[in-house]
Amino acid sequence: MERIILGGISQGCATAILTLLSSGLDFGGFIGWCSWLPFQKEINCLTTGSPKTKEEVALHIRTILEMPICEHAEIENLGGPEESLKSLSVCPTSSSNKTPIFLAHSRDDETVPFTQGEGPKEAMKSLGYDVTWKEYDNGGHWIQPKHGVDDMVAFLQGVMGK
Repeated sequence: MERIILGGISQGCATAILTLLSSGLDFGGFIGWCSWLPFQKEINCLTTGSPKTKEEVALHIRTILEMPICEHAEIENLGGPEESLKSLSVCPTSSSNKTPIFLAHSRDDETVPFTQGEGPKEAMKSLGYDVTWKEYDNGGHWIQPKHGVDDMVAFLQGVMGK
């Protein structure tokens, strides 16, 4: 799991954020570009009060998405490749939010306004994730062409220990 980097651009990032939060699993990292946070209002309810464990976050997100709530399973006990993908919907055994996050957004994004792009950053920080945030004056609704790839590579090198 520590070598899997989850992420996406725009709607793919929004979907990947919900995947990360609802899984309760630790990944090697997360990269998101030009996105927003679906169910922002409901997720912000998690960021008030005491810090939330991965289990609490996953339970809350699964409730929002009307997904089945898992009992308890450990990732180490999964079978071989014949196991179904739903076997990955497990309750975690650790409660800290260890997945490092890289999020980036351009101020001139005409598809997803910059202010909406700040939503995932604030929510993930409030949920206890280590968030690297990059904002660019230009780049539109895509990876910023001048510095974006370099920033993303630096993040990947950091999380992969190179």
